[in-house]
Amino acid sequence: MLYAYAFYGIVALARRLLGKSEGQEPEAYFIGVKGLAVDDLSGLLGIRAGSMMNIYPDPCHLASLLSAVGRDLLGSGLERLGQ
Repeated sequence: MLYAYAFYGIVALARRLLGKSEGQEPEAYFIGVKGLAVDDLSGLLGIRAGSMMNIYPDPCHLASLLSAVGRDLLGSGLERLGQ
């Protein structure tokens, strides 16, 4: 599920780079992946001191990298080369 959501973000990023701006923002997908990849277990286990996290590192790291790539590419003039 997390990788599929990251893939949808990649597709949205490719559409944005090609100048087709319909659909959801790529950053929204990557934020969603990061949000789903991290779970707070403190309340579940009743632990008050500190916090316990369940993290799926691979999808979280991938989403962070893709978010940075999208931000940098969309901010540069690379998408305007073909126009």
